[in-house]
Amino acid sequence: MIGPRLLSALVVLLLLLSACVANYGAGRQARVLDGSMQVGLAAGYCIDDASSRETADSLVLLMGRCNSSVSESPAILTLSVGPAGSGASIRGDNAALAAFFTSDAGRAMLSRDGRASDVVVVQAFDEAGIFTMLVRDRAVGEYWRAVSALRGRLVSLSVTGTDDAPLETSAGRQLLAKAMAELIKANPTNQG
Repeated sequence: MIGPRLLSALVVLLLLLSACVANYGAGRQARVLDGSMQVGLAAGYCIDDASSRETADSLVLLMGRCNSSVSESPAILTLSVGPAGSGASIRGDNAALAAFFTSDAGRAMLSRDGRASDVVVVQAFDEAGIFTMLVRDRAVGEYWRAVSALRGRLVSLSVTGTDDAPLETSAGRQLLAKAMAELIKANPTNQG
């Protein structure tokens, strides 16, 4: 059973989509949260300034292909970072995350419309210490999501295709792995 601290942290993370606007420059890394974190970007993908949101202690960044001339697949990457300390409740407990996200409450939280019946967690597993899911949502289709703790914060990264260019399952998983690797590389555990 998922504990109240983990549930609270997950609720905060998933509610961040209504935060305030911030500006981010182009490049392979962006300083966020007053410099307490860096966002490392997967090659060929850039932050969408207009759609990204940052508060004093949390953020949601939307990223997409920098332009149509790059060879990377069209995709939407959404990074949510919770408040300081929010990641403490999940450290190393991927079994609890799997139990939660496959429950009715967890699937409702993943659902764009808040209905558990709209979501199926197709796969849920540990990949190199990162909780990873393949999710099918009636409203948005199939997508990948990773959940981890980074610099003490709860971090969620999702990858989905676009309406015009759905992302193949294997390509989505590869892009998620690359994007998470860049995020981890930009935030070494021995700092902050």
